[in-house]
Amino acid sequence: WLPGRSGMTRVWSSSTSTKPASSPLGEASPLPSAAEVASTRNGHSAMKSRAKSRCSSDQGFYLGEHGWFDKRWIFEESLRSPLLVRWPGVTKPGAVNKDIVSLFDFAETFLDAAGAKIPADMQGRSLVPIFKGQQPKDWRTSFYYHYYEYPVPHRVRPHYGVVTDRYKLVVDEDALTPCQLFDLHEDPNEDENLVADAAHRDTGDRAADALG
Repeated sequence: WLPGRSGMTRVWSSSTSTKPASSPLGEASPLPSAAEVASTRNGHSAMKSRAKSRCSSDQGFYLGEHGWFDKRWIFEESLRSPLLVRWPGVTKPGAVNKDIVSLFDFAETFLDAAGAKIPADMQGRSLVPIFKGQQPKDWRTSFYYHYYEYPVPHRVRPHYGVVTDRYKLVVDEDALTPCQLFDLHEDPNEDENLVADAAHRDTGDRAADALG
């Protein structure tokens, strides 16, 4: 998971009461007091032994990269969002995971962490196994992206594509043919378009097949 622009983190705290907060999922641990939250700045907090912490943000806006604006293009600068997790006894401090995860996974993850049942019709998957370093054998190896709102309000041309751990194929919705192919390992800044490169024709064809 790579960071986009910085986001704001909002901390909700109770008074010094130790009465558990009510929850539709059952009893929850007491919310941290204002004093506990403040003390985390010095690394000394009573909530450290029990708190699950997650920090994420919105995607980043372009500042001229690729000559673009806004944040709805499929390029890496705004396609990714940061995801930082601290879960004592589950996540390993300092670990970095490169599995493909989605915003769709957040709700399922929260339900799983709370011990609640995940409805079968939800589209995402729990990230708890990923946090534990136990990638499921059937975990996703690619994902589909589609932006179609045009011309207003953002003036971003309609396009879609498929992204794997290494390659990205982009299709201009007007042309209906692949227009860009990037090797994210060799070219992480996506400066070299390989769509017309004969050496990568098979890669492009496989990615196009994944789009259907």
